[in-house]
Amino acid sequence: TTEQDIIDTVSQHLPDHMHLRGGVVILDQLPRTENQKVTKKELKKMIALAI
Repeated sequence: TTEQDIIDTVSQHLPDHMHLRGGVVILDQLPRTENQKVTKKELKKMIALAI
């Protein structure tokens, strides 16, 4: 599955206000803390670098 596949599927099956206009980023894994919670600060940094 590619980013474009996800965008196309959402466009076909969901209403217009739910379309992914900001794009899609696929990560190998989410950054996590020692307690296995998602590290939102690190995730935001990763997304900023991907753009």
